[in-house]
Amino acid sequence: MTPSLGRRTALLLVFVAGVSCGRGTDGCDLDLHIKFSEVERVLDVGDHFTPVVELSGCGGRERVSDAFMWHTTDSAVVSVDPRSGIVTGLAPGRALVTVRGQAHGHLGEVTVFVRSTQP
Repeated sequence: MTPSLGRRTALLLVFVAGVSCGRGTDGCDLDLHIKFSEVERVLDVGDHFTPVVELSGCGGRERVSDAFMWHTTDSAVVSVDPRSGIVTGLAPGRALVTVRGQAHGHLGEVTVFVRSTQP
């Protein structure tokens, strides 16, 4: 995807893992569905945002909980609070912000493009 230079409306994208994690209390399979608030974000240097990830099973009917840890592939471009997921643009460039669940492992990532605030 090519980032637009304007603010973008967040697209909700659902990634479905091909793993069943057991049976729910009503007998349905707890197939893990992972939904991110956005999969791509453009920030100015100094701006910040918090990506949101939601887990569900049983076709989205049952909420699944996990403890998340957030990371960046380039700490010169963005900083990420590992517990809250708050992302701050530090310098122009591109970085992936990844999230890992304590129980479910790697859950996905958000691509972050940081642009300079200089004219």
